[in-house]
Amino acid sequence: MIAALRSASSMTVESVGRDGKPIVDAYLLRGAATAIDAASLGCSRLR
Repeated sequence: MIAALRSASSMTVESVGRDGKPIVDAYLLRGAATAIDAASLGCSRLR
């Protein structure tokens, strides 16, 4: 999943609400690779 987030330009998440209606959220992934790298560096420093 991380590889897909790093290489994609956008992501769409689809679900169904309690009322049975569809829920669709779209996200731009510009900067996601940089954020993932920063999180990885930050977490590695905690070890």
